[in-house]
Amino acid sequence: AFLPEGLEASDFFLSLVGFLKTLAYGEGVCPKNALVSFLAEALEQSGYRLDPERCGRCGETIRGEVFFSAQGGCNVCRSCKAEGDKKYSFETYSYLRGVCSGEITSEDGEKANNVLRFFNYYLQSVAGVSLRSIPILIDL
Repeated sequence: AFLPEGLEASDFFLSLVGFLKTLAYGEGVCPKNALVSFLAEALEQSGYRLDPERCGRCGETIRGEVFFSAQGGCNVCRSCKAEGDKKYSFETYSYLRGVCSGEITSEDGEKANNVLRFFNYYLQSVAGVSLRSIPILIDL
């Protein structure tokens, strides 16, 4: 889903190996947080970077409310919200931001599941791709 079949992508492969090593050998690993981090990195390497820190339009830190622009493929703040941008849970956004920055080290299963749902929605919106494994991983 992330890369065309047959494409050699050593960076992506190394990220996947690192993620699997973390799951297998890491102490105190939060599996869903590790998956969120891996997916964020994989999206970036695939050209679908989603900045978890700043508004995709003005570059300011997002506070209070967050909207997703499918057209722009980015998160936007209330001031930059345009018609068609969809509001989503600021709690989900904050959790994504915290996991990606390393600020969140303990796992909240429901919040992590919501981030995984958001990633699936994001990929469907910007790339027309659905990760069929996400619902299965959420149920684990």
